[in-house]
Amino acid sequence: TSQAMVNEAPRALRQQMVATFDPSELRMTPLEARRFADTLAAGAAADGRVTHVALSIDDSVRFGLPSAPRTSDRFAALVGMTPAWVDVMEVRLLTGRRLTDADDHSTAMLSARAAEMIAPGTSPLGMVLRVAHESSAAREVRDVRIVGVVADNPLRPTVERPDPVIYVPLPKALSGEFTLHVRAADPEALRAD
Repeated sequence: TSQAMVNEAPRALRQQMVATFDPSELRMTPLEARRFADTLAAGAAADGRVTHVALSIDDSVRFGLPSAPRTSDRFAALVGMTPAWVDVMEVRLLTGRRLTDADDHSTAMLSARAAEMIAPGTSPLGMVLRVAHESSAAREVRDVRIVGVVADNPLRPTVERPDPVIYVPLPKALSGEFTLHVRAADPEALRAD
């Protein structure tokens, strides 16, 4: 039964190894944590068996339009990611463009569900979205410009009403847990490494 579940899983999951790290356990500063993450990713990418490598962090945010008196009570998952995350997860671009290494914290992509919530029946490209981080002690609020829309929930394609997701570039400093995603035709062959 477990093998049947593996065979039915999306290819992006079957061909992926995932490792989560918490650099605070090693007493790293946020800048040291990002350097550590980048070093891990570069090491994995140098392996000839690996096709794609990405880094990501997860958070949750409230979001809405800046013209509202305060950020909306709508909630979304926030994924901070390196550009290759789209390739590792096989996320399809629907409109606009993907995030690149040249983008900063003021740029974002939306999942189709988030786009429909913000701009029903129209394109959200170019719109500015206000996000308020839920996990931040300071309740950081910032505005992001939408440059692309991607398909919903690549890991659970059969979900009828997927959660909205906002995708932003991975921060230059990592203050918490991050995930290393390694994609290969045979990820089990990488396990020992």
